[in-house]
Amino acid sequence: MAVNVVGTLFLVSGVTLLIYLIKWWMNVKKKDLPPGPTPLPLLGNFFQINTTELPQSLVKVSQNNYNI
Repeated sequence: MAVNVVGTLFLVSGVTLLIYLIKWWMNVKKKDLPPGPTPLPLLGNFFQINTTELPQSLVKVSQNNYNI
């Protein structure tokens, strides 16, 4: 029984820490970088890029976020 309680506490603590880190990461302002899409921690902008049409997808992302 004690093992289940300890495991549950570790799980709840880990999820809480993960939520806190994601919220902190989203609030961090990087003033020296140009504007761009908001990346997810560890995943970056993976979900914003269509891998089957990679060149067109990258052009679309660059037109929406960067002045090249």
